[in-house]
Amino acid sequence: MDTLLRKEYLDKAFLLHNAGMIDEAKNFYKKIISENSDDAEIYNLIAICELQKKDFESAEFYAKKAIELRNNQYFYEILAQIYFQQERYNEEIEV
Repeated sequence: MDTLLRKEYLDKAFLLHNAGMIDEAKNFYKKIISENSDDAEIYNLIAICELQKKDFESAEFYAKKAIELRNNQYFYEILAQIYFQQERYNEEIEV
């Protein structure tokens, strides 16, 4: 995916996400992933969408995929939020 198209999709996704249109935003995030499966930031954004929808299993999958692709503190914070919202207080997060 060229940079301009990625930016266009990302801009649309952000607008939708900020408007509370989570599923619609997620569709644009997934379009980006379909062209670049190594985009850790996009996996993290999908994890946030799933967390907002309380789909914890899916949120955890996408958060862990983001972490697998790029070791980033913010991605770990999202994973911790996923565990916290499920009251999985004793769950270990491997770094």
